[in-house]
Amino acid sequence: MRTAHVLFATAFLSYAALAQVPFPEVPFPGASTGGPVAPDGTPIQVELPISLHMKNTGGIGPRGPGSGSGLCVFTSIEMAARWQNVPEIDGLQKWMTRKPGGGYPSKVDAMLKQFCAEKGVAVPQYLQVEGKDLEILKLALKTGRMPSITTGYLPGYGGRIAHMTCLAHASGGWYGVLDNNYPGRWAWLSEKEFIRSYTAFGQGWTVVLLESPPPPAPKE
Repeated sequence: MRTAHVLFATAFLSYAALAQVPFPEVPFPGASTGGPVAPDGTPIQVELPISLHMKNTGGIGPRGPGSGSGLCVFTSIEMAARWQNVPEIDGLQKWMTRKPGGGYPSKVDAMLKQFCAEKGVAVPQYLQVEGKDLEILKLALKTGRMPSITTGYLPGYGGRIAHMTCLAHASGGWYGVLDNNYPGRWAWLSEKEFIRSYTAFGQGWTVVLLESPPPPAPKE
């Protein structure tokens, strides 16, 4: 396993889906939701078929598996694994429903290690980076990979959120976010809006699986 942590803060938020923070909504004048085509007409860089989208759920809670804090971190990682054909990750979200929800870099390391050990498979190679640099995200997408990213603002929510999603596009000034709370829908943000969302809690955090991406679709 190969991981890298670039630490820019002494503490990091434990991400849980829809953890509402009491701040008023700040308008996103250029943001929108829709399908897998950027507002400028450009096809999305990474188009995970809707049949492979996953709905976020919770970890262990007072009403049993799935009723606790959100599993957006691990749901996003499994969705990326579906795109990049990393079978070692299959079933991660379901397994995590019997673990406490929420996520942060060291927990990702620990849970992936335990999950793969129980399955009897090697931990797939992946990268974790914390900071404000967008180039790692753009490079991942250029090479056909789908990074999991922290998300603090998206159109359609009532305020700031502590959430993790998948980034499916970063080109031409537009960023396409695949939200596991709303399978089948993409959120489109300008670069300024995306930076505000990605670094809403001071810095961003991304998890990138390093397995080779699928081959490009054939062109007529």
